[in-house]
Amino acid sequence: MNTLISVIVPIYNVEQYLEECCDSILSQTYTNIEVILVNDGSTDNSLAIASRIAAKDERIVLVNRENGGLSAARNTGMLHASGEYILFVDSDDWIEPDCLELLFGNIRQYGADVSCCHAQYVDEHGIKKPSRSMSGLKSICAPELLIDALLVNNFRTSAWCKLYNREFLERHQLRFQEGIVNEDTLFSLQVACVATKVSFVDRALFDIREREGSISRSSYKRLFLDMDTALDLAQQYMKQCGLYTDQIDKLYKARYLRSTLYNLLQIAQRLSYSNYCSDYKACMEGTKYKDYQSYASYLPLKHRVMCALSLYPSVFYRIVRILNTFGFRMH
Repeated sequence: MNTLISVIVPIYNVEQYLEECCDSILSQTYTNIEVILVNDGSTDNSLAIASRIAAKDERIVLVNRENGGLSAARNTGMLHASGEYILFVDSDDWIEPDCLELLFGNIRQYGADVSCCHAQYVDEHGIKKPSRSMSGLKSICAPELLIDALLVNNFRTSAWCKLYNREFLERHQLRFQEGIVNEDTLFSLQVACVATKVSFVDRALFDIREREGSISRSSYKRLFLDMDTALDLAQQYMKQCGLYTDQIDKLYKARYLRSTLYNLLQIAQRLSYSNYCSDYKACMEGTKYKDYQSYASYLPLKHRVMCALSLYPSVFYRIVRILNTFGFRMH
C-alpha cells in the first residue's frame, strides 16, 4: 500500500458532476493516492467546487490553467504527477470503490505496462449498460497487442479504464495530442505500439455518464476531420516504430473505416436529417472513408453491413433511426 498512485481529473464546466466524481476517488479502498484536479478554464462554478473539495483533503492538488482542451489538461496533470502509476478519470464520470485496488494488484501481478478494466455506461435515466466482458483474458504481449488494438478487441480506445506505469509513459514520451478531439484513438494506438504487456481485470470499474453536452458529442464535422488526423498520426507512429507490415496496413485501414463509421452512426442517431446531410458530406469529402471501403472485409459482419449501407446516406439514416427505436446500437 506504500506505492503512490496519481489520479488525474481534467475539469471543464462540470459543476453538476464534479463532486460525485471526486467522492468516488477519495473513498477508494486503496488510499495512497494524489488526486490532480486540472481546471481547464471552466466558466461555471467548477473551480469553486474543486477549491472547496481540495481544502478538505490534503491528497488533492488543484491546478488552474487557461482553457486548452482535454488533451492539454491531461498533459498538465501528467506534469504534476508524482505517483508511480497514473489513472485518468473524466470529471463527469465516477469509479467503483475498489477500482484502484484491483487495477494496482493486477498491474503488479503481471508486471504489465498498463492494466485495463471495462466500464458500464449510464444514461440520463440512470440505466446502466455494461460493455462486453474480456472473457477471462489475463494479459496480451507485444506484438499481438497492436493487432488487438486495431481490431478493438480487448485493448480498447479510451484513455480511462486503464492504470499506466508512469515510468513507461515517460520512457516513451507518451502524451496526448493537443488540438484534436480524438486524442484517445491516437494515444491508445501509440501505447499499443510500445507496450511490452498489458493485463486485464474483467470487471466494470468505471461508470461512464452518457450526456449530450460531452466533448465526444459536439461538433461532428470536427470529429470526422480530427479522427482522420488522429489515425494519420497513428499510422506515422507505427511506421516510426517499424511495425507497419502488410498485415498491419490492412487492419489499420479497417480500423479507419470502423472509427469513421462510429461517428456516422452518431450523426444519424442524433441529428436532424438536414444537419446529418451536411455533416455526412463533410465526412465523405474530408476523409479517406470511401477510399478504404475495400478493407471492410476485415471488420465484423455487422460493421461490414453498416459500412455498405453508409454509402447511401438517406437509406443509412432511416435504417439507423429504425434500429434505435428497438434499442439496437453498435457502440
